[in-house]
Amino acid sequence: MWGPRFFVVLLFSGVFIGAMNLYPAMSALFNNVAIPSSGTIMTFSPLHVDGKYIKDMNNNTVVLRGVWLAEYADSCVGAWGGDYYNWKEANVRADMQNLRDIWHVNVFSTFIWGNWWIDDLAVTLGGYSTSQHYRFAIKEAARIAQEYGLYFQIRLWEPDQSEGNVDQPYAPYSTRWTQQDFIDFWISVATELKSYPNVIFTLYDEPIGNQTLWFDVATRAVNAIRSTGAENIVVVHWGYCGDCMWMEKWIQESRPTHNIVFSNHIYRYHGTFEYNPNAPTDVDYVRGFLAQKPNATSYAGAGYRYILDTYNIPIWVSAIGSYRGTTDDAEYTYFKSTLQVLNEWNLSYSAYQWFRSSLPWFVGYRTPNRVGQAFIDAVV
Repeated sequence: MWGPRFFVVLLFSGVFIGAMNLYPAMSALFNNVAIPSSGTIMTFSPLHVDGKYIKDMNNNTVVLRGVWLAEYADSCVGAWGGDYYNWKEANVRADMQNLRDIWHVNVFSTFIWGNWWIDDLAVTLGGYSTSQHYRFAIKEAARIAQEYGLYFQIRLWEPDQSEGNVDQPYAPYSTRWTQQDFIDFWISVATELKSYPNVIFTLYDEPIGNQTLWFDVATRAVNAIRSTGAENIVVVHWGYCGDCMWMEKWIQESRPTHNIVFSNHIYRYHGTFEYNPNAPTDVDYVRGFLAQKPNATSYAGAGYRYILDTYNIPIWVSAIGSYRGTTDDAEYTYFKSTLQVLNEWNLSYSAYQWFRSSLPWFVGYRTPNRVGQAFIDAVV
């Protein structure tokens, strides 16, 4: 079954470009980190991992609750306030205040293109110019986000927008990047952003294919990030929206765990629950399925509780979506049931997607739809 990644690629390359044609033109972990901010000094708590918990510098547990704002894959200025061409700080602040005060989140997430970062471009996906370059707009968003108490997850979407969707961001999957190019990308990002204590690095979105190859290259990337002095949380992900058993392999192979968070996605329609888009939606089924360890002969389980209890590592459901949940009652009910279970287990999660109304997982922009309101109710 096609996953969310496939459909988003189509929307990025089709819907957005069509729309654009209509409109041419860290210091130590336990110390405060100071960031200059328009003549003032901001302090913000960096995060670290302690067993299965994410904690701040005062050792308080932080449960990440967030939404996806993927527009840094559409525009080098992030399309804050719906403006794909101009960087306007007032738009950034209005959106971030809304995220904090209406949606009650403490993290927002975005995709970025590798070549846009490396070449520090100033373009939209439709090929038009933007008023600021990529790195400026990302750094400024990270700086301003601190004033609103927001962490900022940056996730590599693809090596090069001209290539589109690839299973892993280097050869043989990509014709644009080598493994070293991927490593160098993360060295560049970490070097530039390590002084922003609210930035979270996610190596790549939904890698599939040769798992051993991905684990080997991801390990190199983590070590390269740490070599820059960056202590930011690094998020490792595997697959679309399946079970958590790959995390067991990572741990058993003694791969890096220092300030590592393990990411998974949940989408009922796209296969999380026994690859059945019509899986039951009641909370007892959802709880039991997500808790149970799958076996070699069935998909009856996702292993969340098994991994948490056995390996004591942090899991972040970094994307959870309700496919057409504004009208599909079963998807809406599953979404609410799943958030209830994640709350019971104190797991971090982020709803997909906050900004783009054309996506079937849309939760609302500024004003929530019924799926967005279910998210807000769960967070509050």
